[in-house]
Amino acid sequence: MAFRIRKNAPIPALSKVKDTAWPDNPDVRRWLNWAISLIGEKTWLGQKAKLKSFASSRQPASHQARADSNFPVTPDDRAGWYLYQCELYLDSPFDFDMPQCSRIIPVVQRLGSHLDKIVLIPGATERMRRSLVGTGIDIDSILFELTVASDYSRHGFTSVEFLSESPSIKTPDLRMLRNNREFFVECKRKRKMTEYARKERERWWQLSVKLRKELVDNRMPMLVDIFFHIPLSGCSDDVLDRKVVPLLKVATYGTIVEDGELTVSLRQARVDDLKETLRTSMVRIDGPLLYEKLYGTFERWRGYTGAGIFRPSPSKPRYITDVTFAAGCIWSCDAPDAMRAKAQHFRRDLAEAVDQLPLGKPSAVHLGFEAYDGEGVEAIRYTRLKDEMMKGFNPGDRSLQAMYCLLFEFESTSTENWSVNERSDFWLKDSASRNWLLSPSMLVAEEN
Repeated sequence: MAFRIRKNAPIPALSKVKDTAWPDNPDVRRWLNWAISLIGEKTWLGQKAKLKSFASSRQPASHQARADSNFPVTPDDRAGWYLYQCELYLDSPFDFDMPQCSRIIPVVQRLGSHLDKIVLIPGATERMRRSLVGTGIDIDSILFELTVASDYSRHGFTSVEFLSESPSIKTPDLRMLRNNREFFVECKRKRKMTEYARKERERWWQLSVKLRKELVDNRMPMLVDIFFHIPLSGCSDDVLDRKVVPLLKVATYGTIVEDGELTVSLRQARVDDLKETLRTSMVRIDGPLLYEKLYGTFERWRGYTGAGIFRPSPSKPRYITDVTFAAGCIWSCDAPDAMRAKAQHFRRDLAEAVDQLPLGKPSAVHLGFEAYDGEGVEAIRYTRLKDEMMKGFNPGDRSLQAMYCLLFEFESTSTENWSVNERSDFWLKDSASRNWLLSPSMLVAEEN
């Protein structure tokens, strides 16, 4: 089952637009007010001052930044950062972080739309509070658990409650009743960036140092498009220095390298196209419209590393008003070994979740993942979900009735601040397990 929800939220681009023209989002505001109330207004103001300092310390629009739209830089206080981004999204729309809000806003909007029921779930408020006060609890995991609990409470299950966690006793996240019978649920929300993807990204920065410096120092307004055909970890440290950098000044646009390691092509950065747009509009430095205008395309699953000389808006520093130079690299790896590594095998996560369930009690597991790795990786991931996840899996003495695996793809586009692709796959033990089925099983993209 798959579903896509697009938010009709226009991106404020015209320099004449004022913050007051931005439509309010009552569901997000409801959730934000609740979260702030759990830590207190005075505490929040202190946290917010530190978060503002962090935001202002990041690189301005005219410089390279060691991040991209898939893996943005965030402070240690991730929970506070989520609150801060929600507040900016609501009240200062020229200033929120677009890639990060595309992940945050859809989830908290869903929670805000059912907050009246969530606050009645025993243990929900305390879990949310603990995630906000620096206890080391992952905010994404808590938001996922709250969304799952909300869905059960609204779709045929009663007496839904969070169970107290114990360092010495394994317990699932939720207990509830259906037809007066106990049912237990464990939730696992995986981190956005896999360890493999993190290492691959760091390796890219090591390999591309000289290439990026050459583009900027010599003011070469071009895009270098690179496909690695072997894992980046297997490339020599100077592979780009030897094969690509010497050709930059002499090659014509088109494919310049094509061998077993790399396929590299050059094309001109479309600076004039961006300048034409900037005659009447401002463009966000962290939005996909910038990439589309400069490079002619934006494929979220690929890595984008850009640099340029931009003129930031004096009053809206996330927007630019002019450009005199831009260059960049797009890169990705299509090596089968790399794609399999990114696809992840979820059996270990499933086993860890099942281990939290009580013995002999009807139970379910919900696994949540984010997917940004392109069609090749997603095809492998889907095969693993469909054909390998439960094949030969033995839950032992746990009465596992259902397993749900939810894949989320959050994105911002050139015309929308956020949209969500969500796919839900589920497994049932047998036909009798339908008595325990959560339907619909979608969480974020569920239709109202």
